[in-house]
Amino acid sequence: MRTLLLCPTYNRIDTTVRFIEALASQRVESTVSLMVVDASSPDGTAQRVSSIRPTGALEGIQVLSVPRRYLWARAMNVAMNEAARQLDARDAVILINDDVYPEQESIAILLEDHLGNDRAIVTATRSPEEPSGGRLRIERGHYGLLDADVSATTSHVVPISVAPGRFTVVPASLILEGERLHCRLFPHHFADLDFTGRMRAKGTKCLLSKRARFSDTTPPSSAAWSASARRRYFSRKSPDRAVSAVAFWARHAGVTAICSRFLGPQGRNR
Repeated sequence: MRTLLLCPTYNRIDTTVRFIEALASQRVESTVSLMVVDASSPDGTAQRVSSIRPTGALEGIQVLSVPRRYLWARAMNVAMNEAARQLDARDAVILINDDVYPEQESIAILLEDHLGNDRAIVTATRSPEEPSGGRLRIERGHYGLLDADVSATTSHVVPISVAPGRFTVVPASLILEGERLHCRLFPHHFADLDFTGRMRAKGTKCLLSKRARFSDTTPPSSAAWSASARRRYFSRKSPDRAVSAVAFWARHAGVTAICSRFLGPQGRNR
């Protein structure tokens, strides 16, 4: 089995290089390659990453350049399109950000849990766990694991409703089927949630691995984002984003008729 890590980035070359170094130190038995999608960073990220020689766990590093206006979801779709040309149904992709630090065996554990659970979508656990004991809920301005009570079970893998995209393994078969992130109607903070929500509706398991862990390498900004979300995504001054948010809530509340009635067919940027 081959594994391709998909990582969008923009203008934080030091963070990206540290991330690649952390990946190289992973202990992984399978073939692992990295695809960095650079949104035309002015700091020379594409050139710097292209000059890095793969070592350790990394057997290859690719760089895709996209326009600066591409945010996380749209850049990830570009990576998914390219992954579909390189992989087959037995392989896996990992959606990941460069501002995370995976613990040394986390990728191997994530892939092990993925293969041991009917090729499910499996996401890693952030370390340390949330102060609430691991129970995260989707609210305005905050997204996470929907009703996933991490502390309530002793098992290593627990079912969840939605797997966020920061460190999540996805079967390549889903990518080959044409599944992508919605990025035209949904704000990019919600696109990964919508993706795994659709996969769950198709019968794909969404699981949380308690053994595969990662930590943030940049200061958390959920509070700041929470304040801005109310202004940006739920404001009458931003009707497109407000419609995006309404579509998100309608979909995950199961009220799909609202989307059909007011929005029509849901387009995707690929």
